Amino acid sequence: MTRRDERKTMSDSSSDLVAKKGTTSYIWNFFGVKDNDKEKDKAICKQCHKTVLASGGNTSNLSSHLYYHHPKEYASVVEAKNSKKKKEASGSSKTKQELTLPAAIERTQPYPSGSKRAQEITNALSHFIAKEMMPFNIVERPGFKKLLSRLDERYEVPSRKYFTKTTIPALYADTRGRISESIKNAEYFSITTDMWSSNTMQPYLAVTIHFVNKEWELQSHCLQTTFVPEDHTADCLVMALQGVLESWGLPENRLACATSDNGSNIVAAMRKLNWTWLSCFGHNLHLAITNSMKGDSRITRAIDISHKIINTFSHSWKKKRDLTQLQVDLNLPSHSLVTECVTRWGTRYKMLQRLLEQEKAVCQVLGADPKTSHLKLRWQDTEVIESIVGALKPVADFTDALAAEK
Repeated sequence: MTRRDERKTMSDSSSDLVAKKGTTSYIWNFFGVKDNDKEKDKAICKQCHKTVLASGGNTSNLSSHLYYHHPKEYASVVEAKNSKKKKEASGSSKTKQELTLPAAIERTQPYPSGSKRAQEITNALSHFIAKEMMPFNIVERPGFKKLLSRLDERYEVPSRKYFTKTTIPALYADTRGRISESIKNAEYFSITTDMWSSNTMQPYLAVTIHFVNKEWELQSHCLQTTFVPEDHTADCLVMALQGVLESWGLPENRLACATSDNGSNIVAAMRKLNWTWLSCFGHNLHLAITNSMKGDSRITRAIDISHKIINTFSHSWKKKRDLTQLQVDLNLPSHSLVTECVTRWGTRYKMLQRLLEQEKAVCQVLGADPKTSHLKLRWQDTEVIESIVGALKPVADFTDALAAEK
């Protein structure tokens, strides 16, 4: 075949190629794809008609092909890229130059208090304070102000009073409005209630509503946490509970039942209200488990010695440090010991379970100190604890499933 015929054949072959759709790179001026190529990932050079793989539109292989086989075409690709970059840089520079002096000054000024951006940040900050139960004075702390300044230097944090008097009350009103809208169509509802004390020993009554909406989805909302400074007599609780329902416009004839613990005052209040009452299953389970462990000297000793071990580690940073090191040496999980909460039976189970897990490390730390060596678990104690954990595990699993909101 003569060179003229070869050029004619290549020209005819090139005419069969089509442009790859969706491509913007200048390099595709020198390549095409066959129309019958379904994947369109086999680029064909228009100069030498060689096939070059270009999966997903990647141009690295195409660039290499031109570099090694068609230097002239490769140079034109490089020139096109540089020209595009210069054009983009020129356009960016022009945009910056077109910024007026008033606009440039405005960018250095704080947002007006009524601006959209300032309101968005303030609303987000209010949500953060409410949702995470942060103290109001966080907005006055220098570190917090510095953080916000780094995020957006034009934003000025409003005063603490602004949050306490304006944004948080507005957020409360909005949230209350949405909950009121949600519960007004509930045909029937139930409530759970309990008395509890804050860290400063102030007494509160909490009431949570539960109902099924029209889409058959279980809904739960904590309606109120009411400060109750009076003596918690049955009459006092009657007034507090009725006040909650009246405050939310909930008629008593739509109340299916109320659930609480077995406290004599709350039980008496339910009788006076003539409400259908259910004793809290979790509370009864706690009483059943704790009562079942009483009266057996072996169980009493095992639990008492466990409490003493936990307290010993809680009050000694040296023992905590040694325990951490032994966990590494003995290839044990890096877990802390668990302290029991007397009103949550599950914490007793977790305390004993964790103590069994860390028994080797705990005993070594205690044994290294003559003052605490007597606290080491005896084999009888270990046997009793293993029995307790084995018996309580199914109950713990069941409780976790039962306590789930969904």
